[in-house]
Amino acid sequence: MSLDKDALHIGEKIEIVKQSKKKAQVYPSQILDIISDDIYIISGPIYKNVIVPLHIGDTVKIVYIRENKGRYIFEAEVLDREDKIVYKLKIMKTSEVYRLQQREYYRFNINMPVIKYHTLKVGSETKVIEEKCISKDLSGNGIKIMCNFNHSIGDKIRCSFKINDINISALGEIVRVKSIENLDYMYEVGINFIGIKNEDREDIVKFIFREERKLIEKGMI
Repeated sequence: MSLDKDALHIGEKIEIVKQSKKKAQVYPSQILDIISDDIYIISGPIYKNVIVPLHIGDTVKIVYIRENKGRYIFEAEVLDREDKIVYKLKIMKTSEVYRLQQREYYRFNINMPVIKYHTLKVGSETKVIEEKCISKDLSGNGIKIMCNFNHSIGDKIRCSFKINDINISALGEIVRVKSIENLDYMYEVGINFIGIKNEDREDIVKFIFREERKLIEKGMI
């Protein structure tokens, strides 16, 4: 049996993703026994105290989490089921295990308004320049935006944006600058957050987690 520390173990909490014609549903489950590296006994899905029927031959996805590494997912086939005393399933892994990117650093593609502020020295005076920009992606670690100011790597800026009606403000450092061909913007800028409240970062991570889950339910990842 595999000794891989990222492998599943008895008693571990997992999620079963069951795909239907319209969408996928995600149900909590648990590893009850491990027969081999590819065959597991898991608790069957239950929703509102009602058994969610899975049948021999059905295909599901299994999702589990490794702390500080992210979420892992693989496809499995139902080999057998039992629901006399405890509803449980025997499943066989039918695909490679692959890692969904760590939520904090998963760059979620999103176009949203971003207000960028940067300080510009003009002679002996300093001015704070405000520019309306559009994001390209977002993570708990930073953001990529499109703008018209030609920044240099190392520039310090502040970004302000809103997710789920929550206002986020973060100090960032420019780490990438690329000229682009766009009707409204001239540059694509990568920004690492270097000053952000813990609760703001957590709000971003939660937002990305929910969006990632929606993609799983839609069968897009």
